Amino acid sequence: MPKTKRKVSWDVVRVVAVLSVVVGHITRQGPIDHPELGPFAVYLPLLFGANTLLVVSAFFICVTVRRGRTGRWLGHRLARVVPPYLFAVVVTYLVLRTVTPVFGWYTPTPRDLAANLLMVQAWSPDFHYIDASYWTMPAQVLAFACAALLAPRRWLRGPALTGLLWALILVPVAWAEINRRNPDAELLHAMFSGLTLHRAALFGIGVVVYLWTRERLSGRHVAAYVLATLAALEYHTESADTPSTIAFGIALTALAAAAAGRTGTSGRWPGRSPGSPGSRSASTSSTRNSATSSRASSCGWA
Repeated sequence: MPKTKRKVSWDVVRVVAVLSVVVGHITRQGPIDHPELGPFAVYLPLLFGANTLLVVSAFFICVTVRRGRTGRWLGHRLARVVPPYLFAVVVTYLVLRTVTPVFGWYTPTPRDLAANLLMVQAWSPDFHYIDASYWTMPAQVLAFACAALLAPRRWLRGPALTGLLWALILVPVAWAEINRRNPDAELLHAMFSGLTLHRAALFGIGVVVYLWTRERLSGRHVAAYVLATLAALEYHTESADTPSTIAFGIALTALAAAAAGRTGTSGRWPGRSPGSPGSRSASTSSTRNSATSSRASSCGWA
């Protein structure tokens, strides 16, 4: 039987993340939205699964984006995720239109359906999510589009790439602070929510973990980036759910272990920078070949 390159560790990370989303939304968020349901026998107070899945998505964007033309890659990605999403939105809408009047819950309107199909739910308070979990789809589609646009850019490497990654943390924090000081700036609030900027650093984590596995970032740099992202999440949530932030940090440790296992591993957590003397002593020629390969790539993160 031929060996497969698929790693069980990635499947474990995905399964745990998906289960945490499902169980957390049912047992924690369900009674909050609908107190009449009462508490569940099983209760998961930690919400970290969706964030973890976005980081996994970002990592594999880096793995696959340079396989062929980026335009074709983007088309294939959208073809895989958008039709199932649109189907789920329509089915959920029809079910809710039938069921919610019986329980006296909010009944989604045709305008809500249109907003969800167009993925603009977060752009206006007049729109309502058909399902709260659908916030991840606009974020992923935007990430796919940005990856297809930026991946071929030769200038996006080294300091430029590092600066962009840190901007994914710092710019949303600065923007959120401006929003807090200007509560009536509706356009700024709409853009911040619509672009899902408070989650942008999650995709940055996927990229830095990928670069770490390619020996293009040190483990210390990745650790600093992860800690900064966790601090930013605490800022965006106003420390309203610190246990979930801690759980997300633990999940990222498992994710990094899965990423290291996938590549063999060339990543060091939290070891020396690839450019340090200790990292060169094992094989000078291998390091030189790796550097040559990196320079030959036309993608800033591949």
